[in-house]
Amino acid sequence: MASIEEFHQDFLQSILSDAESRGLLKAQSFFEIVCEDLVSVGDLTNNYTPAEYIKRGIEAYGYDYDEERKILTILENSLILTT
Repeated sequence: MASIEEFHQDFLQSILSDAESRGLLKAQSFFEIVCEDLVSVGDLTNNYTPAEYIKRGIEAYGYDYDEERKILTILENSLILTT
C-alpha cells in the first residue's frame, strides 16, 4: 500500500501528465480527474459540467444533476455540496 506522500506525488504527476497531453490547465485536469473518480464510485453521473463561478465569498467549479435521483451536486474548491 502506498503512503500518503506517494499517493500525493502520483496524483500530482497524473494531473501534470494529463494537462500536458490534453493541452489543459492543471486546474481543469484536476477537475476532470476528480470528477471521473466520483463517477466511478457513483457519486456523480456522467453528465457533470464544468462551470466556473467565482464571486466574493463563493466559488463553484462545476455541477452535476442526477435526473433519476433528483440530486444537484455543486463542485467547489474544497467540498462537494449536495442538495
